[in-house]
Amino acid sequence: MRLFPMRTFHAVTIGLAGVIVQGQLWAQTPAWSIPSDGFVYDSPSSGIRSVVGLGGSAYLGPSILSGLDSAFLAPNQHSGLVVRNGSLLWVADLLAPDNLQSLDWAFQPQQVFWSSDSSRAVILTPADRLIWLANFGSSLAREAGWILKSSGRGGVAAERPHWSLLAADSSAGNVLLAFGTANASELWFASASSPPVQIPWTGRAVAAVFTSGKTAAFVLDAAANRIVRIENLGATPTVTTILSSEPYLSGAVGIVLSTDDSRLFAADGAGQTVRVFDSGAGTLLAELPAAANPVSLVAVSPTRFILNGNAGASQPLFFLDTLQPARVFFIPRGE
Repeated sequence: MRLFPMRTFHAVTIGLAGVIVQGQLWAQTPAWSIPSDGFVYDSPSSGIRSVVGLGGSAYLGPSILSGLDSAFLAPNQHSGLVVRNGSLLWVADLLAPDNLQSLDWAFQPQQVFWSSDSSRAVILTPADRLIWLANFGSSLAREAGWILKSSGRGGVAAERPHWSLLAADSSAGNVLLAFGTANASELWFASASSPPVQIPWTGRAVAAVFTSGKTAAFVLDAAANRIVRIENLGATPTVTTILSSEPYLSGAVGIVLSTDDSRLFAADGAGQTVRVFDSGAGTLLAELPAAANPVSLVAVSPTRFILNGNAGASQPLFFLDTLQPARVFFIPRGE
């Protein structure tokens, strides 16, 4: 077993990042809140690995389920959907990973978003299908589904338009999707009970997050370096720009909200930084050093998100914790 060296690098010390507020690095009391009893999917080893240890000495243990094409773990941290040898499987209990249930539906997940209670999942497939699965933990069933069709926006062969699932609300009933290229995209809203509808929009949507009330969402527009708030989703949407800033958002790859909707977090994919904004006024509240370039914000719980899930095997995993005080911490991968 090899532990990550206990040293300071790029403002990260022994697993806990400092917080830069108004240009000053503030020290934080090491009040550890890292996941010490859950699981993560480790793409370099193609396996699901447990988190071992407590506080600043936690690291990733051996794979408890290996040889996977992909994995999408539920927020309860004890179950998930996995793909192995092209087959979709349900793991009801990661403490008993050999008890896999084969799902005979003819689709594979490209992206998966879970409800906060882990009872429902919405899936985007490579064949442009949007599918809801419900009743995880009891009588798992296919609840609803739509075949996605755009308004007909074209694109050259090198930039073939494609669908991406941007966000789902806490019940995984409502979703936001983007369809387009690297330069521009359409924005769509759909739910398990109503078909996809296009939202009037100009820009390139690369990330989104629903508010806790489920009727509004924030969307990151990479074309204009802005974050907008969209109200009345599914009815007559209204779009309001909350923040427009090239220095703060030109490299942003993902956004998330605090559980009370008051703080908006944007991960800078080039600046090794997570910025915290007031979600109403759009003002900068803090900058969290990450010591790694974030790739996205992948939820592992309602308040914790992996920043660099596809990092190489020699790099630690960096997490954003949105609880107050917000922080970025790392977990070494171990041997």
